[in-house]
Amino acid sequence: VPVPDDDNNNDNGSGGGSNENVPDAFKCSVDSSSNLITDESACAAMTDSTSTTGEKCVWCSVPIIGGSCVTNSVHSTVHFL
Repeated sequence: VPVPDDDNNNDNGSGGGSNENVPDAFKCSVDSSSNLITDESACAAMTDSTSTTGEKCVWCSVPIIGGSCVTNSVHSTVHFL
């Protein structure tokens, strides 16, 4: 049985302790403690770590299920939905 990786001392230097194991498309979906971002105000306060220009994460409303915090690149791809 695989043992979870306890990698508490591997800070990638980005400030905020971002989880480098999270795929880029989901970087805005979780905070620095790997908790799911579930509200628009928390999302808007987060810096998009995939952005090279310091943009903030974007809340993407999803009918029926609510919404999701996404990176700018994901938002530009799915904003028409």
